[in-house]
Amino acid sequence: MKTNELRIADWVWVEQRRKFRMERNADFFEHVRGIFVLLFFAAIFVFIHNHQVEVQIATSSRLHQLAKNITVSDKLRQQALKHEDEVEQISQ
Repeated sequence: MKTNELRIADWVWVEQRRKFRMERNADFFEHVRGIFVLLFFAAIFVFIHNHQVEVQIATSSRLHQLAKNITVSDKLRQQALKHEDEVEQISQ
């Protein structure tokens, strides 16, 4: 009694192996990419934690500069309004 066995052509077998390898490599590099991102954020966290004082000083100095610029522009605006009021009073 002969059984009808289906035999996969060689090129199909090679193609299946190639697809399997590509999927395995894609999964591997996806895991590598995930680990790299995790390590990158861990390095940033460690850097900030180890240089916490320097980061706080830099941040606070930048915020003070921004606050100073805002107050300077507000002062200039107030002086300009005061000057306009003086000009209007003189012209009346």
